[in-house]
Amino acid sequence: MSSPSPEALPSQEATEAITKSMLYHDMLEKRLVPPKELGIPLKQLFPEDWNWHFQKAYLDKYGPNADLKTWKKENFDPEILSYIGNLHICNLEIAMTSKVLLRREGILVGLAIEELGYGDFEAKWAALEVDRKQDIVLDGLVRGAFKAREKSRVDCPEMCLFGLIGSRGDGRYNLVNLLKAIVAHDPTGNLCLKSLYLFSHPSVEREYELYMNERSRDDFRAFAHLRILQRNYYIVEALLGILEAYAGKPAPTISIKEEMETKRRQACFSCGAISTEEFPVILKKCSGCKAVWYCSRRVVIRRVAL
Repeated sequence: MSSPSPEALPSQEATEAITKSMLYHDMLEKRLVPPKELGIPLKQLFPEDWNWHFQKAYLDKYGPNADLKTWKKENFDPEILSYIGNLHICNLEIAMTSKVLLRREGILVGLAIEELGYGDFEAKWAALEVDRKQDIVLDGLVRGAFKAREKSRVDCPEMCLFGLIGSRGDGRYNLVNLLKAIVAHDPTGNLCLKSLYLFSHPSVEREYELYMNERSRDDFRAFAHLRILQRNYYIVEALLGILEAYAGKPAPTISIKEEMETKRRQACFSCGAISTEEFPVILKKCSGCKAVWYCSRRVVIRRVAL
């Protein structure tokens, strides 16, 4: 038997991620809490572990005994370093994210109206067994993480699996009520929203009050606004994913290698291009500023020259 080609072998980064995910799984099997050094387990291998990671994060960050400021210090987001002092770059990211989010929200409104208004989704969903609901919602949450920024889920307490299926909480953030909320923003269902809908949650509002006040620096306030948009983008993609899973639409097949590459990709600083399954784009990090990504070296050279 011939040895596998170099392309077939997992990269060192992918191998490390697989090893950490397996250790994470083994610790959960032994009813131990995995250390933070293991990071987020791979959702392709252990989706239940992946969900557990965020369920615990919600309790640590937003739970009744949580200290948000302490949590922020202990879970520092290194991505902020790319935006500190780079207000222009952050504003470009805000503009691009807003544009993509508006389009995806229009699609979600259309699908939600179709299910809630013209179908009997609410009654059928209520009649489903709890285990079946959990399978569908977990599938949708994973699909959302393939489309949006995975780490944004930690900012989305509404995306608690048990809250979405209605087995915990007061029901305000269950699946049906979240869909009804965004439909109420634009009940026409013409897929062309004129303004963004931002999901609200008291815990999240308190969180971003720390960064979006009169005393905050402009770049910090811009970064906080970007995180709000990214959290809403994850919520929208997860809700779309849940509806797709409910309808039986095949899930996207993304290899672990693609997962590693996706985590390193951003949008092109010049044209805003994002790599997707339908339109793959190769993005590289600028070797000069180390803060932006581009799809063509000529674009960066022209930008620097200007």
